[in-house]
Amino acid sequence: MKKSLPVFLFVIALAALLATPVFALQGAEPDSVSDPVQLFLIGTIASVLVYAIKMISQRMPDVVISRDWLTVFVYVISLALAAMWRGVTLPYFPGYVDPVSFVSNLLRWVADILVALGPSVGFATLIYNVLLARVLDGLAARAGIKK
Repeated sequence: MKKSLPVFLFVIALAALLATPVFALQGAEPDSVSDPVQLFLIGTIASVLVYAIKMISQRMPDVVISRDWLTVFVYVISLALAAMWRGVTLPYFPGYVDPVSFVSNLLRWVADILVALGPSVGFATLIYNVLLARVLDGLAARAGIKK
């Protein structure tokens, strides 16, 4: 068992590296998760998460991973994937000369950041929906629960 874990992790890392051409495919439809390479990478990540949760539950039976923490962790992974696939261009902070213009520019800058992050967060939500469904289906299959 000790030798199979590094081999499994190596195969997963190799598969993820083979899926990196997805970064060159950013032009066609940025707001869909229908690209086969993206779906492959999401499926690979879901498999790794299911395997990690299974190993944690077997080796540390006292540790219970609740659905809330799993949801947060999956959404963080989705945000990272959305940032890699879409990218985010943050606005620069404008110049100021006095405290009033500083506060005005600060509020405008925060609003510009929220506008810039909106599409990436929406895309992350699409990834999250696909990834969480695959992780929960994988956990149900490991537990022997049928739909």
